[in-house]
Amino acid sequence: MSLLRSDMNRYINQIFQSNIIQQQIDKNCSATINQITKNDFKQFLIALPPLPEQKAIAEALSDADGLIASLEKLIEKKKAIKQGAMQQLLTGKKRLPGFSGEWVEKTLKDILSVGHGQSQHEIADQRGKYPILATSGVIGWTNYYLWDKPSVLIGRKGTINKPQYIDTPFWTIDTLFYTKIYEGNSAKYLYYLFCLIDWLQYNEASGVPSLNANTIESIEVYLPQYLEQTAIANILTDMDAEIEALQKKLAKARLIKQGMMQELLTGRIRLVDTEDKAKPQATPVTVAKKEQSRQGRNKHIEDAVLIAAIVDTFYSDKYPLGRVKIQKLLYLLRRKQEASVADFKKKAAGPYADEIRYKGGEPIAIKNKYIVTSTSKKGTRYSKGEYIAQALGYIEKMGYAGRY
Repeated sequence: MSLLRSDMNRYINQIFQSNIIQQQIDKNCSATINQITKNDFKQFLIALPPLPEQKAIAEALSDADGLIASLEKLIEKKKAIKQGAMQQLLTGKKRLPGFSGEWVEKTLKDILSVGHGQSQHEIADQRGKYPILATSGVIGWTNYYLWDKPSVLIGRKGTINKPQYIDTPFWTIDTLFYTKIYEGNSAKYLYYLFCLIDWLQYNEASGVPSLNANTIESIEVYLPQYLEQTAIANILTDMDAEIEALQKKLAKARLIKQGMMQELLTGRIRLVDTEDKAKPQATPVTVAKKEQSRQGRNKHIEDAVLIAAIVDTFYSDKYPLGRVKIQKLLYLLRRKQEASVADFKKKAAGPYADEIRYKGGEPIAIKNKYIVTSTSKKGTRYSKGEYIAQALGYIEKMGYAGRY
């Protein structure tokens, strides 16, 4: 009985992670969520399939949660590594190979001047080609610019501890300073240096945080020569690119999980590999048509196309795809598309299917040049093949466009 209750609790937990309950709160309750009563909750409706299907749905969504959690953990790790690298490289505690010259103490006014932003009201044009920037980022567009060279931006009022970097022409409003970097200095290096400075200690207001241009220019820093500045900036830029790529993958994984919840927790898609073979189908005609269509296709070819779609979506030079991740994502896709996952086995690293690797979708995808594999000490890695576009073209024909 305790195991049955545990399976149901996992399913209900996923219900509360979705927007199913919140939508009913917004629609039916005049009170805020903090004031919802027990009677209110009793009126809410949820789709409750047979217990075996609850377990299958909870497992599928838990796998998606696992992928999301692993990406979140990896992103935090990469951010910590980058922060450590900044502390070492921007202070001279660690020098890059090939550089040995002395660092020089300077004030910021020796290497830049601080420019003041201006009102945007007279120049704003949504059809403009240059961004109008505030401390929160882009707030509009214009056909005019205040500065057209790489620059570091820092808040004058409000958010003063989040520097920005821009290397295209721009306009800033009066709450955001910009900098004119003198020749012989790397703007990108100075951006990372600004990120290391504790700007709140220079706050000059008791209310809304504020900075003064003279205060900024008087700050003392140690600087290497231009070539070393550039080399350090390149390393940190590569780290930022890697983090950004992971963040895009995380956003994609969250969207996939959200889509799975919308389909599985509402009964729009039923998992066909549940132990409850006799369960009633909410839409039997639709499900029968889907299954008949699926049986008319070769499952191995379908897997080959889906593997290509996974590689196209998640591949990057900085974060290569391995077989374990490929199989995890294919497993999740099969779950979402209500296809059988009977050939997958539960492994410590996640679901895995030997058939897919040796005689299924993977060798077909390789043979058809949808994907390319390479082998190293870290195992097999996957990248885009010469004819991956052909595989992606099959996605729409298979009825999966917008759903993988």
